[in-house]
Amino acid sequence: MLSRVAAFVAACAVASSCAEATRDFSPAPTLTATTPAATATARPVTTAPSTPAPSTTAPPTPAPATPARTSSPTPAPTVASTPQTTLPPGASLPAMPAQPSLPAGSTQIASGTATFAIAPGETRKFEPADLAASRGASPAPTASLAWTIAWRATESLTASWYRQDSVTQLGRGRWGTAELGGAGFQLRNDSGATVYGELAYLIGSR
Repeated sequence: MLSRVAAFVAACAVASSCAEATRDFSPAPTLTATTPAATATARPVTTAPSTPAPSTTAPPTPAPATPARTSSPTPAPTVASTPQTTLPPGASLPAMPAQPSLPAGSTQIASGTATFAIAPGETRKFEPADLAASRGASPAPTASLAWTIAWRATESLTASWYRQDSVTQLGRGRWGTAELGGAGFQLRNDSGATVYGELAYLIGSR
């Protein structure tokens, strides 16, 4: 009887071990099963859209429009003496002072008068070569010219003679005379109104 029980127990043990072996060698489950994410219906994206970074490249600057040219030139502070100016009616001028004579040894090549108008703050220059040319005289080298002047004006002016960048003041008044050699002559208006005047000249060549 005991031998049968032992045999039964042994048989059960063998059967149990066989069952364990069968489970160990069964194929492992695969990982290819469809996941819920793969089969779920796509949902709209709710994340905020990314804001594009501002461009660092400056936009091209449009070329400035070219303004239309207008004919409104600003009067130069210094003007030539050649153009004649008509004295306004009733202009009150003092008597013209006596004209100085040319230096000894000079040959007169031109003489005459020139009227002028000088605006406030303006300087009017007179060159002997320009005045001689306005009278039809043949141009002569400035170094060989000698001239004298007498002038008068409606209001006081500052008179000077000049050579290149050197200016020497002669005085201020409504009239005057000067022996200038070959230097230039100028009148400056320091008043607040236009001044009219007249210049008489003798030009010689040495």
